[in-house]
Amino acid sequence: MLRTALKPRWLALLVVMLLAASVMAKLGDWQLQRAREHGDSAQKAEQAAESGASVPIGEVLRPSQTFQREAINAKVSATGHWSGADQLLVPDRELDGEPGLWVLTPLITEDGTTVPVVRGWVADAAEATEPDSDTEVTVVGLVQPTEPSAVRDPGETSGLPEGQIDRVAAAQLAGLWPQPMVTGFVVMSSQTPQTDPALTLVPPPTSDGKLDWGNVSYAIQWWAFALIALLFWFRLVRDDHKGLLRRDLEEEDDDEDEAAPAVSHS
Repeated sequence: MLRTALKPRWLALLVVMLLAASVMAKLGDWQLQRAREHGDSAQKAEQAAESGASVPIGEVLRPSQTFQREAINAKVSATGHWSGADQLLVPDRELDGEPGLWVLTPLITEDGTTVPVVRGWVADAAEATEPDSDTEVTVVGLVQPTEPSAVRDPGETSGLPEGQIDRVAAAQLAGLWPQPMVTGFVVMSSQTPQTDPALTLVPPPTSDGKLDWGNVSYAIQWWAFALIALLFWFRLVRDDHKGLLRRDLEEEDDDEDEAAPAVSHS
């Protein structure tokens, strides 16, 4: 079988399969790293929420700047005025197993930057009153990455009531709110001074320190694909080798038939 495997065509295919398997193995490693980062990120959120230290949002997020993974769950502060007239609600957000809505309000900072802020959670849309837009406030909270925009067919709408959006996506907010705007959002943990009836705050994500099994399953799939690629090459070589053996046996049988003495008839 080794001689069959050393044929130029099988050696060339082996190189291709090894390259493909190498890429798939690296993708598996990347997914495993993502699984580890998920647990680390949630732990960071817990630690940041418990810590009293925060940094100005400008040190973490800037308008139109690409969102950096290091910014996730950073504890930041931002000072400015609420734009209550532009407030939006985000439905289908559970809290302690109860369905409700996020209250998403733009905070216009001193330099004119718009910061999307999840001020809290309500069980019913009627509970989400607009904040006082005249008083300067300082908001403290955890940074989160923008959520992916919904993919819809041309002309299709979300079907939500006016004043509601289905996700906190920078691409959607860009057409609704003043610019410039940061490319993430803040989940508020406190406001000073507290000028409005307090909403139910959205708690930070929690973690038991374990891996994200969704990413782990993707890692296992990529490693399985890498193994399958090598097994596929092995099977092709084995089938070719068996074919050669079968042809050799058939040729030997033909040679024996030709060498057998002819039977005479009297």
